[in-house]
Amino acid sequence: MPETWAQAVVVLTLVVPGFVYRASWQSVAGPDPARPDFGTRVLHAMVATGVFAGSYAAALGPVLAAYAREPATVLDDVRGIALAFLLLGLLLPWAAARVAFAVVSSWRYRDAVARAVTALRLHPGRAAAPSPWDHAFSRLDEGWVRVRFADGRWLGGWYGAHSSASSRPFGRELFVEEAWVVDMDGRFTGRMHAPGGMVIHCSDAIAVDFLPSRRDTRPGARDEREDST
Repeated sequence: MPETWAQAVVVLTLVVPGFVYRASWQSVAGPDPARPDFGTRVLHAMVATGVFAGSYAAALGPVLAAYAREPATVLDDVRGIALAFLLLGLLLPWAAARVAFAVVSSWRYRDAVARAVTALRLHPGRAAAPSPWDHAFSRLDEGWVRVRFADGRWLGGWYGAHSSASSRPFGRELFVEEAWVVDMDGRFTGRMHAPGGMVIHCSDAIAVDFLPSRRDTRPGARDEREDST
């Protein structure tokens, strides 16, 4: 346990970053179906804490040890210590989570991982997700999504960067940032007058189709029609 306030600052600088990283990650990623319980989320934050603490100790070990041994030296540069704590304890972990999420959720990263797995002849295990719904949307890139209901109706649209899907324990709901009219054959025929997007309740759906596309085909939906025929 720290005995002085200077030692407490050192401890906080090593402990706080992991929890800031976890909070920042969840703010952009939303609920994590792979870590549904509080204990697992805390464990994830503690692992991140260990990574940041190890990195800081490796890079700034002598400096941190000197401040911990000689607390009086902190008074010579209080402003510098405060700025360092804000940078290392708050700002850097917050930004690192945003950058890491952007990287791992990009299709380029997934393609690179898939190529590496193929090149190394590895056999990846099934993704840890509490339901097929969570598994599907955790790996979904931008593209078309259409939902079929028991009465034959179709609903769907463009699932892009501003779209989202619910995860367990919440009900199955889908938000598409652009709603499209889908005919009885499942073809996208035109953009619906819903400039704010559309929420689709999928609890009664019998099928959800994914038509990934890296090219913006929305103006004419040409690629979608060709893929669905």
